[in-house]
Amino acid sequence: KRFLVMAGSLYTGEEDRLFISATDVGGTWVNDGSPNDAVNIDLGSRVPAGSQVIKGLGRFRDQLMVMFEDAILPGELGIYDTSSNHTPEFSDAIENVGAICHRITQTVSDDMIFGDVNGISTVKRALFTGSVTADRVSQLIDPVYIKALNDLDSTITLEDKVWSIWDSANSNYMLFIP
Repeated sequence: KRFLVMAGSLYTGEEDRLFISATDVGGTWVNDGSPNDAVNIDLGSRVPAGSQVIKGLGRFRDQLMVMFEDAILPGELGIYDTSSNHTPEFSDAIENVGAICHRITQTVSDDMIFGDVNGISTVKRALFTGSVTADRVSQLIDPVYIKALNDLDSTITLEDKVWSIWDSANSNYMLFIP
C-alpha cells in the first residue's frame, strides 16, 4: 500500500516497534519534514502471550503480518483519521503460532508460509467472516523439524542460520536448518 515498513530496533525497549514510512516516500520517517504521514507503533502490548520482540514481517493479501514468537498481528495500513493522520489498524491477534525469524517467512502469491518452534504453518482467510487464521501444514515432518530446531544451541543460531526459499518452478517451500 505504498509504504516502507521496518520492524524492531537495535535500542533496548524498542524491539516491538514498527516503523512505517510516509506514503510513496520510503526514506521519510517520523520527525522528518512535511509532507509526512509516517508513524511508529509499539505493538508489544497487543501480543497475547510470549515474547514481545518482533521476529518478522510478511504480507498476506492486503494485510501486513507482524510476527512474534507465539503470535501474529494482522494489520491494515493506509487508514486515516479525520485529521488525515495515518492510523494503521491492528485489531486482532492469531495466537499459538508465530515465527522463528524473518528468514523462514515466504509470501507466495496471495498466501504466506512460515515456521515457528512447533512446525510450518500458513495463514488463510475464513470463508464467511473474513478473519485471518493459521493452519499447521507440517504434521508429517513435525517430529524431525522440532528435533532439528532443538539441536540448535541458541536463539541467535535460530535467528541467523535458519532460512527458507520458495521454488516457484516446482511449488516447493524449502527450509534449511544447520
